[in-house]
Parts: sequence; structure tokens; C-alpha cells
Amino acid sequence: MVEPDVNPLKEHLQYISVEAEKVLDVQLDTAIRRGIEQGQRRRISQHRGSVVMLLAALAVALFIIVPWAYQNAKPERAQLPPKSWGELELFRPIVENNMTLKSALDMGLVTQVKSSSPEVKGFQWTINGVLTDRRGMFVLYTVQNNTQQKKHIQALHFTDTPEINKNGGYGASGSYSEEDGSPGVTLRYAQITWNDYLEKLPKELAMTLTLVPDSGTATATATSVNNTIELNTVIKLDQVDSYFEGQIVELQKSMSIAGQKININKAYIGPTGIYVEGDYDGRNTMKIFDVIKPRLLLGKGKDQSEVYSFAGPSMNGAITNVYHNDNRQPDAPIRLIIDGIAALDKSKQEFVIDTEKLELIKAPDERLSISPQMSVAVPGELILTYFQPREDTGESAHNAVVIYNNFTDGEGSGHFMDSSKGTTSYLAATREQANGTSIDYYFKYPTESLPQPLTFKLEGHPKDVLEAGSLQIR
Repeated sequence: MVEPDVNPLKEHLQYISVEAEKVLDVQLDTAIRRGIEQGQRRRISQHRGSVVMLLAALAVALFIIVPWAYQNAKPERAQLPPKSWGELELFRPIVENNMTLKSALDMGLVTQVKSSSPEVKGFQWTINGVLTDRRGMFVLYTVQNNTQQKKHIQALHFTDTPEINKNGGYGASGSYSEEDGSPGVTLRYAQITWNDYLEKLPKELAMTLTLVPDSGTATATATSVNNTIELNTVIKLDQVDSYFEGQIVELQKSMSIAGQKININKAYIGPTGIYVEGDYDGRNTMKIFDVIKPRLLLGKGKDQSEVYSFAGPSMNGAITNVYHNDNRQPDAPIRLIIDGIAALDKSKQEFVIDTEKLELIKAPDERLSISPQMSVAVPGELILTYFQPREDTGESAHNAVVIYNNFTDGEGSGHFMDSSKGTTSYLAATREQANGTSIDYYFKYPTESLPQPLTFKLEGHPKDVLEAGSLQIR
């Protein structure tokens, strides 16, 4: 180790000692004190600078780490305890498998009402519970049948309610049982989805329930008005607290599947369900007919559940999928997942057929062909075969071969499919083969002689693109 040279230091100290004798003691004390203070200030200044830099770096790190750690490590709020259903307890058997309605009843969100229709021909309709928000409505109701004749519950709809009809109408679905409409009491619920956001409800809702003869009765084939029963009642909503604002989540995000963009614009989360709005990007090179298994993951850990969608209303080209909501977890994370898309290159949507020569001139792929049954088809009947290989058994579950209702002839003139004899298309037969399944689709077009060939356009195609995608909603 190298020893420090102390001679210069000794000489310097001797110099200070000699010079100190030349000044007053007070001056010496002052000089020493000032020297010490200056040294302390320099050290404090340097120390403070180091501390400030360290705190700044720590702040940046915390700004990045803490939100991530909080989001991923914060304890999930436990499910809220269920409340009493009161008089609506009798509906428990029919709502047991409906997560949205059951959890809303558990949380006391459904308002108990009792609005009954007059008795008509031995039938009376009573609305027992109501739940509404900006995108939909649940109605719990009973039908009292005081006769010995079963009736089919055909439809529930609003009457004289312009506030709802001007919002683009609505769609209704609900519970169903073979015993519905039998003598005694029938318990049912209906789920109604508005076609647009309903900012407020009218003070009352006039509703009609239509009953028709059951298909198994002798009067089922009769069309007389006397065999149809309409039951009318009014819910006075200004007397009940049944409307919820819910939450709108603006997303403006997209997911890419096989290079095709699916835009997810926003979501509405309310007690009647989770409504996810989106559309298919107009710049896509493929026509997307459908998405495969769209679903939501609600919550996390032991309380996580997976819920599937049913198609909801379309608004201005946008598609709304409605999912169940667990009202017991009001702040649970929500993630959208799909398994792929049913799609076809837009350049392959058109197919061309000479129906007189039974020749397929242009097809989207080798799987679509003219059915051998065309040789015995009646005039105006087009029969196409789609071949599904054995290894692709899951594909046809998502889409069928569907064509648009209009087509062009060999001279470019437009025509419509023939709907005068009922449905214009239907699946008629399947033929199992060693390497797959052949599926026949029947279409009806005008029987008049048309210039050949005819050009049709596909609106649905069975082949899927299996590529998963996901997107965080909340």
C-alpha cells in the first residue's frame, strides 16, 4: 500500500501557526469559525442535492409501480350478502339459472309491484316485479288460468308508449316451460332490451300479454279472434323506484383477428346486463359474418365466472351483444374474449351459376358446389352443397351457407329471391361420408326464364378463422 506524503501537511500547519501569532485572538476565532461554516454549507448543499435526486428517482419509480401493484394486488371486494326476496320468493325456481335476475333479486334491486289486468275469459295477468335501466327491463309476472283449457303465452308488448317506441323499439325474451298456460298459476319473467339508450322512463307503462290456443288443443287451428285473449295492465312507474342509471364505459378500442379489426366502442354496465357495442372495421379485407363464442370473464379468483352473449339490437350498423351481469360484484373486473371469427375474403363473396347448364362458374372455395339433387329440383329451386371435412366438425355450428335476398342475371338486371311460397332458404339434408359431411341448402328464386349466368352474393359461410382475441372492459 502507498503511504501518504505528510511533509507538505506539516509545513502547512507550521505556516498557519506562525501566521496566527500575527493576528488578534478574536480575528483568529472569526477566521476559523467562518472556515468551518463554509465547509458545512458546501457539505449540506451537496447532501441536499443527492437527497433531492434520490427522491425524484423514487417518485418516478413509485408512479409506475404503485398503480400496477394496486390494480393487481388489491383485495377483491367479497360478494355482497343476499337480501330477502320478499313476495318474489315464489319466482326463485324459474330464475335460478339467470345470473342477472337472480343477483338483482339478491341485492334488492327488483321493485315489487302488483298490477293486474281484468279477468278475461277466465284468465288474469299480474305483474309482480320490475327492474329497469337505460338499456333494458325485467318483468316478473304470473298468469292465473281459472279454466280447464291450456293457452299458449304468445307475446308481451308495450301499448300506447311513444317514449319507448321512439327509441327504436325493443326486443323481448324470457323463461319458457311446456307447462306455461296450464290451468292454475304460471310464473314467468320477460327480459326486454331497448334498441337505444332510454334516458328516462315514462310515468306509466301500458303492457299487453297475448294468449293463443295451445297447439295440442282442438281449437289450435282456428284463427278466430275469439280464440285469442289479450290481457292489458298498466305499471305506474312514478310510484316505484325501479330505474337505474348504470355505468357507461367509453372504450374506443379494437382487437385484431387474422388481420381483421373488430372495434369495441363502449359498454353499458347495468343491473339488467352488460351491453357491449362494436362494429367491424370498414377497411377489413374479409367480410365478418359472426364472432365465435363471445363471452365475458367477470371477477377474478374464486368469484370469477364466464358468461356468454346473445345477439342484441343493431343500431346504425353497430352490433350490441348482451351479457349477464353479476350484481353481487358491482366493481368486478370485466374482460371480453372471443375464439375467432366466421369470415370470408370480400373478393370471394360472389358466386356465379348457370342454372340451366347446372354449372358453377365461380365459387368462394372448393367446398361449395351444386348439389346432385339439382337434377331433380323443381323449377325455381337452387340446391347447393357445402362439404365439411371430418377434422372441421365444429365449423358449421357458427354459420350456414346464406345468400342475400337479391341477385343479378347475365345481363346485369337485378332480381329478388322468391318469397311467395314461404322461406327463401333452408337446410334440407345432410349426407355422412367417410371423410366428412355434405350439407344441402335449398334456395328459391323466380321460375321465369332468366339470362344466364346468375350472380349471387354470400351473406354467411361456414368456414371459421380460429384465432383468439381479448380486450379489457373494466
